[in-house]
Amino acid sequence: MKKAFILLLFCVISATPLMAQTIDIDCNPGAVSVEELKMDCYPLDTTASALVLCKSRHVKVTLDYLMKPSLTETVYKRYKVLKEEGRDCADFSFIHHSKRSFGEKISDIKVVTYNLDGGQVVPSEMSSDLLYKHAFTGSFDRTAFSAPDVRVGSVVEVQYTISYKDGGNVGRVFMQEEYPVNHGTITIEYPQFLQYNKRLSDNPPFAEVNNDFDTYFTYLEGIHRKFTAVKDIYVAYDVPAFKVDPICYYPYQSCMRVEYDLVRIDIPGGMQKTFPRTWEEFDNDFVRAGLLLMFKSKHKLVKKIAAEVKGITDEEELIKAVRNRVLSTVKWNKRMGILANTDYACIYKEGDASDICAVVGSVLNRVGYSCSPVFIKTRDKGTIEVSEIFGSLFNVLILQIITPSGKIYYTDVVSDNAYLNVLPNTYLVSNARLLSISDKRGRWVDLTRISESSAAYDVVASLDTSGSIEGECIVVSDNESAMNLKIDYDRRKNEEVFSYGLVDVADVEVSEFEFPEHDAWSSRASYHFEFSTEAELTGDYIYVNPFMRRFYSGFNLDEERLSQLDIPFAETVKYSYKLTFPSGYDVEILPQDQDFSFGHAKSRATVRYERVNENEMRMDFVLIFDTYSVQPEEYREFLVYLMDILKIYDTAIVLRKK
Repeated sequence: MKKAFILLLFCVISATPLMAQTIDIDCNPGAVSVEELKMDCYPLDTTASALVLCKSRHVKVTLDYLMKPSLTETVYKRYKVLKEEGRDCADFSFIHHSKRSFGEKISDIKVVTYNLDGGQVVPSEMSSDLLYKHAFTGSFDRTAFSAPDVRVGSVVEVQYTISYKDGGNVGRVFMQEEYPVNHGTITIEYPQFLQYNKRLSDNPPFAEVNNDFDTYFTYLEGIHRKFTAVKDIYVAYDVPAFKVDPICYYPYQSCMRVEYDLVRIDIPGGMQKTFPRTWEEFDNDFVRAGLLLMFKSKHKLVKKIAAEVKGITDEEELIKAVRNRVLSTVKWNKRMGILANTDYACIYKEGDASDICAVVGSVLNRVGYSCSPVFIKTRDKGTIEVSEIFGSLFNVLILQIITPSGKIYYTDVVSDNAYLNVLPNTYLVSNARLLSISDKRGRWVDLTRISESSAAYDVVASLDTSGSIEGECIVVSDNESAMNLKIDYDRRKNEEVFSYGLVDVADVEVSEFEFPEHDAWSSRASYHFEFSTEAELTGDYIYVNPFMRRFYSGFNLDEERLSQLDIPFAETVKYSYKLTFPSGYDVEILPQDQDFSFGHAKSRATVRYERVNENEMRMDFVLIFDTYSVQPEEYREFLVYLMDILKIYDTAIVLRKK
């Protein structure tokens, strides 16, 4: 009876709109109540498998005796396990730098599980055998730990501190997570000498935003001085679980958070440093750091390759030759980076992608081309806000190449499946930053329209009186369509496995598959295969479905979404199906022609059926995606559009015996 009363009380609280946590609890560590342990549902989200009863993230920037900033983040969370699958909330894993020079470490880990035993709150502390530390990959380690004795109904408390030896930049601090949050607090504390650009992503909005100040002493100019620490406090109640929508490169773009990026350090008698406040300053920082000089290296390897390709007159062939010669000499270490050290890469025959880009760029600049670095923040890291400068903006460097004839190419030289003006899907951004080698100035470039991608399917089939269909399919893809085809082939490892994925129809058998030059560094990919299948035969009627592929049918979409839907790349798909049928049959039903469109021609499709002659017909289907994303407010319209297209894949041509 007491349990029922508690649940009723929670539901009454949830029905009352208050600017406070729905479940009123004491958020001090260890103050876990019997009522929390008896709770078995969260009234605001009955589907939740776990609930964050309360959380606190305190990010503190401090100064050492040399006035260098460092950062610590102290985290406290209290979870309630509501369902069996919610037990995962008690498992924690962190990837962090292993090199001591970064000064990054996780410490003060404390995990306690609370259960109800005989009406009493019984705590169980995590033992050392549930804490794991091991090498992860490269220069990173992994620290993982789990709470003990976790059951449905348990309350789990976790505390830990992450510290960074040299870190005045706070970056993103998230409030929202995969479980709903009953009560949460974010505190950002920093000395008055540090200035930040601040931004809130507050949908839902924070319930409270407060400011506080503390006084500290530090050693400046040979004497102890007082200084003020600013404390910004953000409070939230009843934060819904963050739903990760499918087909979105960076769903956390809309996640509730605060962002702090350091723009200036001004310490009296100590450090004075300004971080970029304008894009011109950003560009100048890289110029002063010598990045452009890395694209004019005079290393002997650069001179050697330049001499080897000097006689090649075809511009694309010369670029390809330079790229291949560099990669055959300098091994890519699978890391990216946006800075470059050309001489290091040439000497040690190994480097980051940015190093290899600079080696290729140096050779091309030496033979009369103009080759400049382009910075990209990939789509899986979020979008660039061009109106503001933030710290860790870009994560990839590629090349812009201007040939002697004036052609402009963008390329990622380390990607085997890309090409000139063919980039990985996550690189196709509308705001990339070009730092020109010619005038040392930066400008924005749009990489979403540097090539036209297409895939053409040409199917020729013949039908006999028994309903058997045999035919041949030829596929020719260009640009991003070709690149993704090659990636898919590499992922499936061999032709036999790859051939299974060529059609969506389960009863189509593929044979005589050929995919020549699947590993060529080029803008085109083509393959062909033979196939056989069976039409549906019912009395005097034969039903033929002309579609062997159901394009864009793999979307796993819900009715609603919070984040944008990302289309990997703009593409035109053309599918042509030609069918020869027996002379003893006639076309009884030819499906109607149809036209579809979405978002003012952001995407459109047409399907046309035609009787060619007495024993032949054809179907032509064209689908054009001319957009890279669908915004949440456009999503319902897009869903209707897509569902209408999917219906045509089930239409049939009906033949009747004469």
